[in-house]
Amino acid sequence: MHAMELIERARAAAGMPQHVGLLEYDSVQAVLAAAAARFPDKPALSSLGHTLTFRELDRLTAAFASWLQHHTDLQPGDRIAIQMPNLVQYPVVCLGALRAGLIVVNTNPLYTAREMEHQFQDSGATALVLLANMAANAAPIIPRTGIRHVVVTELADLHPFPRRLLINAGARYLKKMVPPFHIPGAVGLRQALALGGLLVDEMGGAPVRPYQPAGIWEEMSFGGIKFVQSKGNDLYRRSLYTFWRRTVGPTNLFDTPPRQFCVVKPSRTNTP
Repeated sequence: MHAMELIERARAAAGMPQHVGLLEYDSVQAVLAAAAARFPDKPALSSLGHTLTFRELDRLTAAFASWLQHHTDLQPGDRIAIQMPNLVQYPVVCLGALRAGLIVVNTNPLYTAREMEHQFQDSGATALVLLANMAANAAPIIPRTGIRHVVVTELADLHPFPRRLLINAGARYLKKMVPPFHIPGAVGLRQALALGGLLVDEMGGAPVRPYQPAGIWEEMSFGGIKFVQSKGNDLYRRSLYTFWRRTVGPTNLFDTPPRQFCVVKPSRTNTP
């Protein structure tokens, strides 16, 4: 029996249609949205023993797209280079970039620093997402390219704790797979996903009262102000007014200017 006959029998047994409606979807994002709606809890991707469902894949790609749109100056049509092997992070970053309207530039993870520099310059990439294992090669050549935003991921960034910690630490400290590197302004992929996932599109409304150090308002006002923290989406909503305090200054005595005003040089007097 020929291989194609075996494939046809397996397809028929699974109830799969013989032809795919190519005009049913107008983009890759539409395919992902349809799969997430139809098979939300089915496995979509697996890597290093960890599996993402279609629901998780849709949520993570949306979070990365949100970070690109709201935490960078990248615009639709800009190019983003992705340099990593077959990890679950790749489709998350790739599909997230496509959702944000960016053009993906695939970069071979085996490239030398010289080859990376040539491709980044030739493609016009302005952002880069790469595995930490190859960041040491990218660090010295990034200033000679147009790349303004760098996101670094590690092997098990999307694995649950504590497996994530064990795999990443083993690769870095036991296997010595991650040479030391320094890329100013680089953002971790987990940080980008967290920031993107927290954004709330709603704007305006009542003032926002985000997380504050416990008791800081009471201490500043000698108990006169009772700070009530916002809840739910209000923690991350964009508003004209946001209450924000991180420190408490010394008590204002005599001629000491209050901290609410900018004073270039405090006045000197004989006031005790």
